[in-house]
Amino acid sequence: MLSLKALQRTLIQATRPMSKTSSPTSTPKRSQGRPRGSHADVAILKGAANAFAEKGFHLCRVEDILESAQVSRTNFYRFFKSKEQVFEQLITRELDYAKRAITQLKQQFTDADPPEERLRRIVEKDVEVAMEAGPFLKVLLMDTPNLSDYGPWLEESDSYFSALIADTIESMGQPRPEPLLVKSIMVAARTILVELSTSDQSIQQKQQQATRLIMRLMSALITHKHRCDLDSISGNAEL
Repeated sequence: MLSLKALQRTLIQATRPMSKTSSPTSTPKRSQGRPRGSHADVAILKGAANAFAEKGFHLCRVEDILESAQVSRTNFYRFFKSKEQVFEQLITRELDYAKRAITQLKQQFTDADPPEERLRRIVEKDVEVAMEAGPFLKVLLMDTPNLSDYGPWLEESDSYFSALIADTIESMGQPRPEPLLVKSIMVAARTILVELSTSDQSIQQKQQQATRLIMRLMSALITHKHRCDLDSISGNAEL
């Protein structure tokens, strides 16, 4: 058994505050992984978008991404294995965002909204999202279709938008447009978006002009009566 003095010493030690060096919670070790508050992966994606836009997919190297993003090689390989993986993430991010934005817009439609107005709002939202992609838009819309590993992703997105446009045209009481015609109009719309994205106009001016021109393209899918309605909604009558 403990003596009375030994018991007193034990109680004193138990109630004595622990020193900073002996406390197990005074200097906790931070778990391994991303540094606290780090935005390195965001910086890499932003820098990669600019590097791909400047160099193109084939000529762009990891070194170009590092320089554009102002990050170290170590940081790059903490998040990505290769430039291909960065490219994949950029593509999926843009395509998923566009599809999500249009889906949310569709949910706002009511039965009282005329089909012509729905089509205009779809085009407006698509243009808005496209312009937000910045310099990467050209790579996304012009280079990706020619890359065998990534082209199918864009084709899947195109199929979604083509069906949406055809459904909206059909809801006007029009014959469902031929898929090849819709596809041709979407290719022309891409050209408009890419050309305007590099112009010196303000974002608002780019969006307005792109919407106006793409709505003109859409009028090729519509008979004369509805085309007049579409012109008045899109502002074509003023041009």
